[in-house]
Amino acid sequence: MSRAKIRRTASAVTVAIFGAAAIACGNSQAPERAAGAFDPAVFPESTFQGLSGSLTWYDSSGGLTTDAKNETVWKDFTALTGLPAQAEFTDGTSTKFRAAAEAGNVPWNLIEFGTGGEYFQAANAGLLEPIDTSIVPVEDMDGASVDQFGIRVEDNASVLVWNTKALGGKKPTSSADLFNTKDFPGKRCLYKYPVSGGTLEVALLADGVAPQDVYPLDVDRALAKLGTIKDDIVWWESGSTVLQLLNNGECAMGMVWTGRIYDAIVKQKLPLEFTWNGGLTTAAYFAVPKGAPSAKVGQAAMAMWLLDREGQIGFVNRTTYTTAIKDLSASAYDPQVQPYVVSKQNTDGAGTVSEDAKYYAENLDPVSNALAAFQSR
Repeated sequence: MSRAKIRRTASAVTVAIFGAAAIACGNSQAPERAAGAFDPAVFPESTFQGLSGSLTWYDSSGGLTTDAKNETVWKDFTALTGLPAQAEFTDGTSTKFRAAAEAGNVPWNLIEFGTGGEYFQAANAGLLEPIDTSIVPVEDMDGASVDQFGIRVEDNASVLVWNTKALGGKKPTSSADLFNTKDFPGKRCLYKYPVSGGTLEVALLADGVAPQDVYPLDVDRALAKLGTIKDDIVWWESGSTVLQLLNNGECAMGMVWTGRIYDAIVKQKLPLEFTWNGGLTTAAYFAVPKGAPSAKVGQAAMAMWLLDREGQIGFVNRTTYTTAIKDLSASAYDPQVQPYVVSKQNTDGAGTVSEDAKYYAENLDPVSNALAAFQSR
């Protein structure tokens, strides 16, 4: 998956790294769909009839994740409503969205934010429509995944991955081993930007900070810890690049997104292994831009994301990126996918850190500038 990247400008740093209980007519127990079947009868007419135009969504992912949406939930949305789903992937940031929103000329009716920090920045700036709870069944989500202006989707993680050949059969036990160059020699691949890659978080964990105490970030302490291995760090910007570096042995280990790891290990059969210990969990957000054309289409698309059980399972089976829908547990997914999804089974006891989106919404620019200055020294 090509997650969103952060690009610096002269004035600021902009970031983007993003069984449903099917309810019909207010009934939270709609009939089950047969695997692979598409039955319009399980979807409430009041939500999906009478829509016009198209689902035009601002895409912060691109690549395999976009393809997966188009082949599953958005395909079903088109079958149900007759409306096409059109993605616009720009450069993986929200720069174009913010410019359009601030100018009052937004052409999209759904936006995917690659990280929660970026979502909260937009919400705080008044650029988003409130969720229409008469359309979007937010009661079917874990409460922590629902905000006034958007829903948390595509839970994912950045975890320690290593090349089994490069390490000669040795197995790291957590992300702290990034800093153990004696027992695990070789280059370390770390994400160039602070959000979604765990770059600063794993440094603090390795320096003895407890997972629950990582935020607010002690940036100076994290950079000092990174300084102990600075000559061994290779900074990466795209998921495809880091996998290439790991596969060819240029990096012995690194922090990588779980969806990319799943594709590399299960589908490509690359000589890689990973651990959840000391990883970072994060997520994307869906929202409707303020002043969006056919705003109800965007609200209905979010409803479809939660109600389309088979589509959602198909999406996760392609990407590993889950949404916290109450009646859809990790056991619903392909057994090959389950070790890669963010679930209690995988993260409990692993010392993982949950990215603090609100912290980054308020502190992203200074944190990004500090990391960039460290890299340039």
